[in-house]
Amino acid sequence: MYSDEINNQLTIIRSACDVIEKINNGGNGGNTIPVHPGDNLASIIEQAPAGSIIVIDNAYVTQADLTISKPLALIAATPVGAGRITPSAVVPTINGSITNTASGISLTSLRVNGINNAAFLLTTADKTVMKQCILMGSPNGQHRGVWADSKNVDILDSYIGNIFESIDCQAIFAYNGCQNLNVDNCYLEASGENILFGGADANSEANIPQNIIINNCDITKPLSWFGKPGITVKNLLELKCAIGVTFTKNRLSNCWTQGQTGYGIVLTVRNQDGTAPFSIVKNVLIYGNTITNVGAGVQILGRDDRPSNPSQVMTNVKLSNNVYDINAALGASRQYFISGGPDKLQLDTENFTGANLNSFLCFDQPGLLATNFEFDNCNFQEGDYGIFGTAAPALGTAVLDMYAPGYKCNNNIVNKGTSGRFIQYPSCITLQG
Repeated sequence: MYSDEINNQLTIIRSACDVIEKINNGGNGGNTIPVHPGDNLASIIEQAPAGSIIVIDNAYVTQADLTISKPLALIAATPVGAGRITPSAVVPTINGSITNTASGISLTSLRVNGINNAAFLLTTADKTVMKQCILMGSPNGQHRGVWADSKNVDILDSYIGNIFESIDCQAIFAYNGCQNLNVDNCYLEASGENILFGGADANSEANIPQNIIINNCDITKPLSWFGKPGITVKNLLELKCAIGVTFTKNRLSNCWTQGQTGYGIVLTVRNQDGTAPFSIVKNVLIYGNTITNVGAGVQILGRDDRPSNPSQVMTNVKLSNNVYDINAALGASRQYFISGGPDKLQLDTENFTGANLNSFLCFDQPGLLATNFEFDNCNFQEGDYGIFGTAAPALGTAVLDMYAPGYKCNNNIVNKGTSGRFIQYPSCITLQG
């Protein structure tokens, strides 16, 4: 069932690619306007009729923030070839930022170099398409790459790099009005949360970020940032408020303790500013990803734990067929940390490697029960504590009975740790080694 769902969603992305190619090859019947080195691109954009195709010499460079307020296609004169663009590609260069304010804008094979490190490199409008573009933060860092609070946005075959700051920063960020976002085959580099949905309050339940696909991307933090002053490191993917997220076949790497404790993936419901009690994380599939060189695996908070900021309860989240390699020296060294009582959390065919780990299931916040919790066919590392729960009477089965009564599990393997502790596990767990 899940494989069929993923294939259907990826068909949407491929269809979007076909539409872009048609637009950029003149299939929309619009005017074609050439741009040569020395031309004023901002002026050309302002004067171009809606629907025009602006074909820019690959050697073109301008120093200007651009605002595009009508449906236009901007494209490099010489194609860069199929597939993901490389950061060394020679393409038209905008030193500044791009803000789209109209529906139906297409950007293909362009480079945006940040100048103002507090700015967004690209702000989308509805039906923005960005294909084979390079977004590169300034030498002093960048607050954000793409601000994607709009509908039906496609980000394809692109490279977003050098996004770092002493405050939270993201390669892709949205919190209010993002719907039907497709991100496919991209490189996404940021020091805070590489990808974040939520983090500020949507102004209505209808504007919660929703129907989002992230597929086949490299999501990473350069190791050169490790220990570097002025860089806040948090995680590689965080959902604070989102509905209908499919996160598939991505490669996540490098996360360590700094602003947080090194978890690669964080799913944590937040009514961030206290104005959105409808905040929720719901209907999420995280499937077929590899997560390497991270200080911990997945942190889950089922509801906002601040009494002044109530939220809804996380529900229907499935992590399946993901492979994790945890470097205990980089963080909390837990495989899963679960608190706040999520509902319908399912772990299926999850596989962990790593030495000197803490635990494979760690629970906190007694009294907030994980309802309808299920884990099947997983391969865990026992670590020091196996299954741990705050205030639980013992490790192992006693924790599950306390925190997740009525849990279901089948055919799990736990590779024995070196602590020497005897831990009583339920029969659905086979201890080996």
